[in-house]
Amino acid sequence: MPRRALAAYLLYSIPSIFLVLYLTFSVWRSNHTLYDGPGFTGQNFTNYEPHYQSEDQLPSVNDKNSSIALVYIVKNRKNEADYRIAVNSARCYAEVHNYGFIYVDYSASKELQLLCPQNDFFFTRHCLMRDLMYNSDYEFYVFLDADIGVINPRRRIEEFLPAKSSVNIVFYNRFYNDEIMAGSYILRKSKQAANFLQLWVEYMEKTNAIPQGGTDNGAIQSVAVEFFMPELSAFQKICEESWVISRDYNDLFRFEACMQYLISLVPKEELARRGFVLYDKGQGWSRDGWISGTYWCGRDLFFHGWKKQKLGGEWVLPFTSEAIFDRKCSLGEFDRWSYVSKLKISCLALDLRHHKYYLEKRAAYYKALETLVEHDRFPLEAYKKYGL
Repeated sequence: MPRRALAAYLLYSIPSIFLVLYLTFSVWRSNHTLYDGPGFTGQNFTNYEPHYQSEDQLPSVNDKNSSIALVYIVKNRKNEADYRIAVNSARCYAEVHNYGFIYVDYSASKELQLLCPQNDFFFTRHCLMRDLMYNSDYEFYVFLDADIGVINPRRRIEEFLPAKSSVNIVFYNRFYNDEIMAGSYILRKSKQAANFLQLWVEYMEKTNAIPQGGTDNGAIQSVAVEFFMPELSAFQKICEESWVISRDYNDLFRFEACMQYLISLVPKEELARRGFVLYDKGQGWSRDGWISGTYWCGRDLFFHGWKKQKLGGEWVLPFTSEAIFDRKCSLGEFDRWSYVSKLKISCLALDLRHHKYYLEKRAAYYKALETLVEHDRFPLEAYKKYGL
């Protein structure tokens, strides 16, 4: 080919080559399910919107259809082996159901550290979650503690998604005590969810000034009431009087029981209209598996508490091998979950195992509320307004 013709050919071909490479990279990036780097906006949100608004949905990044992603956010990879079973089981579950899977290593990105510099990593995670939601393209995000794994892959996330379009934020109550579980929640991509997370993060200083504040787990109780039930703010302050002087877990649990009582005053239908769903004990997508001795039934999906260092103590391995999830899984590959059969029982048998524990926790809940009644801590108007 003559030199002039070759030059002309390259002149017209090079832009096309770069265009093809760019489009190929864009497609790869949009479909790559492992989030591992910067790209967050760092946008701050200060205008809290506790009531749902129809225009509250965030714009789609690339107009994908409705979708779901599982999200793990870790401080670093030092303890990766401790969470290997839990995280790998969730990754396999995502591959089996074709969900997105996002794993964020905070230590690997200076940009993330500048974006969310909180000195309490429990709060840092929610800061990162807020911006991740803005910069990735799923409709629903399932945030999971690193020690939460999948016990039963045949249950689907869709079973726990909100039935009403007004709902953007979903939590569940722990079986272990009377607190909203901070270590797992479901968000719809929305401004309301972003604002909720921002308020939660801003509770860090207040929480960490308390001797036994419970970090993000203590804070979420007040955040939920402040954000979705602002009319109860006067009563919230009464509950928080016991929180700010908490010295041990008994003090903390007393505060959490008080907040649970406030939440119970507002009908579930009204909370859903405002954008919030809170699953009752034992009804959510995850539970503390150690309470039942790792026994499970077909109603379960996720188990919380799968740390390798506690294996053989708080929990036993329900699978035939620790390594069964180490390889990539295929769509519909449910048989990857190879169980120790004696641990699967009927749901009735499981309920009977839980019943005594449930009664103990209910008794502790009412005992915590006794001091409020004895000292007339809640004004009579609260009872009149809500018909109690």
